[in-house]
Amino acid sequence: MKPDDSASFCSTVDAFQGAEADLTIISLVRNNSDSYPLSALGILLDSRRMNVLFSRAKHQLVIVGSYQFLKHWASKIKNEELSKGNQRNEFLYKLIYKLEELKASGQATFLSSDALISNNLGCSIKKKGN
Repeated sequence: MKPDDSASFCSTVDAFQGAEADLTIISLVRNNSDSYPLSALGILLDSRRMNVLFSRAKHQLVIVGSYQFLKHWASKIKNEELSKGNQRNEFLYKLIYKLEELKASGQATFLSSDALISNNLGCSIKKKGN
């Protein structure tokens, strides 16, 4: 089933090939501390699959994940790979660079999980212990 066939649609990036949705929410949640990019980042290093992921939204794209984690790995890739001429994992570095540009121009908004919880943006999420 394609997104236009249903009011709600959930799928993997591979099944979404060729489809679009008005609003696309993607999860980049990967907070493992493996010391090698491939084991720590997985699909985030595959520029072809990431291109599909980021290009499916008609109007709005919401990215859920740990921005600090992604920035950490982008910096590590820049310092340990790109600086030595290895371009293999440059997609993540380019992604973070572009997100920073969008943030600086006001075209992207970053919200921490604490901000979402404290502002209660239509959700009934509570911190543990409350």
